[in-house]
Amino acid sequence: VGGGTLALGTLAPVDENSLYRIYSMSKPITGMATMILIDEGKLGLDQPVAEILPAFRDMRVLVSPEAPLDETVPASRPITIRQLLTHTAGLGYQIVSKGPLLKAYNDAGIVGGRVSRMPIPGFPPVTPAPGLAEWADRLAELPLMYQPATRWSYSCSIDLLGRVIEVASGMAFEAFLKKRIFDPCGMTSTWMQVPASEAHRLTDNYGILGGNVFPLDPAANSIYLDPPEVPAGGGGLVSSPRDYDRFQRMLLGYGRIDGKFVTSEDAVRVGTSNLVPAT
Repeated sequence: VGGGTLALGTLAPVDENSLYRIYSMSKPITGMATMILIDEGKLGLDQPVAEILPAFRDMRVLVSPEAPLDETVPASRPITIRQLLTHTAGLGYQIVSKGPLLKAYNDAGIVGGRVSRMPIPGFPPVTPAPGLAEWADRLAELPLMYQPATRWSYSCSIDLLGRVIEVASGMAFEAFLKKRIFDPCGMTSTWMQVPASEAHRLTDNYGILGGNVFPLDPAANSIYLDPPEVPAGGGGLVSSPRDYDRFQRMLLGYGRIDGKFVTSEDAVRVGTSNLVPAT
């Protein structure tokens, strides 16, 4: 049982079927989708990503995280699926990177989850890359912040796994999530785009500016009513408390929920274990 309303100053109550932008809680879902493919032998936990996405074959690494983009050295080892799952691939992030690399991410449209149709103070307007495949190709052209498997740094690696999943499965990323996780888990209210028929369940989203609350993304005109330019596995999903509870119950059931098989026990046990590289 929850409390509160769909928007400030209104009476419509929230409940287990209300819709929330779950942002980075999209990451565990994308992670388990990756584990499904690892369990089925379509990916390897320590497989070089370049075997799936060849553009990542010869990566360069900045001499320091805020160095000019031409001050790089070769990557000392290939990026692997394990490193993408654990934020140890050396990739940057719009909310982490600084200096020239951040500008390059913005210029290339390397965005994660969507926030608002409106400009947000302190954040430059960014035109997202046209699709997940182009997003991944543009990311591969930019240097890494750190050598792979040398340190943990929150990153866009889970978004990149969305493209890895597409290539390894032969399915569009969100279609794979729906077929392999949402449908078998009975998650009927989890999407990248909220259907117009369900917009009445969507909460308003607020920000704080100068100590004042203001609506960043009002439900009636939410950016999540539009299809995403880039389906973001790291921060692009909208879901309900009921749906996310079902996802977690599936994990607690080691791959089963309500007697229905979603994935193997091994996939869940490995996926919820400490996968951080020994280095």
